[in-house]
Amino acid sequence: MSDLFMHRTWVTVPICFYAAGAKSLTAPHTISLELEGKPSHLKKLDKTNLAIHIDAQSLQPGANQVSITQDLLHMPSSIQLLTAIPQRIVVHVKEEVS
Repeated sequence: MSDLFMHRTWVTVPICFYAAGAKSLTAPHTISLELEGKPSHLKKLDKTNLAIHIDAQSLQPGANQVSITQDLLHMPSSIQLLTAIPQRIVVHVKEEVS
């Protein structure tokens, strides 16, 4: 494949949360992403380890809207997020009482 032109690909990735502490989270499990990059970069991308990473510590009790952006993906900067379906997800947070 020639790296002269950018290529696009669609992937479905999991949505992962970190720093949840004592919070119970309800959210979609996966999201579809359209990525763009040079063919050689897209080929090297380990799509099996790609995920959306959301810091649960920043979420408040109740319904939270989270926009899916490039910074929630841990991937090389040479690959760009073009589209996320859906573009926003709703995360319901419930504080667990111990």
